[in-house]
Amino acid sequence: MIAVIFYLEDSTLRHDSVEQTMSRRIFDSRNLGATHVFMIDRTQYKIGQYYDHVDGLINFQRFESLSEIQSMYSEEKFVYLENEQSFIGVEATYYSIETYTHPESCIYVSGPDTGAESILANSSNTIADYVNIEAENLWSETAINIVLWDRKRKQ
Repeated sequence: MIAVIFYLEDSTLRHDSVEQTMSRRIFDSRNLGATHVFMIDRTQYKIGQYYDHVDGLINFQRFESLSEIQSMYSEEKFVYLENEQSFIGVEATYYSIETYTHPESCIYVSGPDTGAESILANSSNTIADYVNIEAENLWSETAINIVLWDRKRKQ
């Protein structure tokens, strides 16, 4: 399993609809090798509940929180992606994207776009890697695409 987690927030929708945003994310993730896409809906009115993706090419699931995913997939390795500044104050071993060896099966986590500290504060997963993508500012959608491309390139 190669899974990616996308947070859906009011700020990440920008000018697009939920369908446009998630369809683009799923299309890119599938083309870069993901087998599962998980959405955590943090919009004010939970508008993600109205999005449904069924094409048989990728597994799509909606969740309320990261801890719900961690509980359901407790045996999977979680790989947290962020830029260097987001990991300040978090004690862990960090890997550079350039030298990182991707696990055969894992769940990539990036976002919400407000930074990794909010994710890591609620993380109970002990099977985890922390991967640094060297960039000053990086949207979570871009981080996912970079890591999936890197994974594909290194295979």
